[in-house]
Amino acid sequence: MKALKSHGFVVPAEIDGKKVRKLGDHFYDQIAVRVKDKRFKVMTGGLIDLYTDVFRSTDEDRALYAGFLPKSDPEGDPKFKAKTPEALYEKWRTWQMSDHAPLWLEINTDFTESYLQTIAAGGPPGPKPA
Repeated sequence: MKALKSHGFVVPAEIDGKKVRKLGDHFYDQIAVRVKDKRFKVMTGGLIDLYTDVFRSTDEDRALYAGFLPKSDPEGDPKFKAKTPEALYEKWRTWQMSDHAPLWLEINTDFTESYLQTIAAGGPPGPKPA
């Protein structure tokens, strides 16, 4: 990250620090941008919590994914073997997606109005120099 920041990259405030990390979580992933167009604007952003948004600990999700679970826990060590269907689901869901929580950004990309105004005024299309 130091190398990126030293070359003009920044992490948008919408996905920086405590906004996307719980206390004690590590910073494995990040989105950094280097903006040269003054119109660039991050609208919002966030972190997808896989166990809140996808593989939830609910009866509904356990029923939904039941057909995909193995009949029993393939764990060899009895100490770590899931002993209930709920425990097997909790373990199985960790095998389905990366442990890196995906980040997302919504970036304003609609510059139609200024583009059309520039063309209507006889100017060249495209962004104004920074």
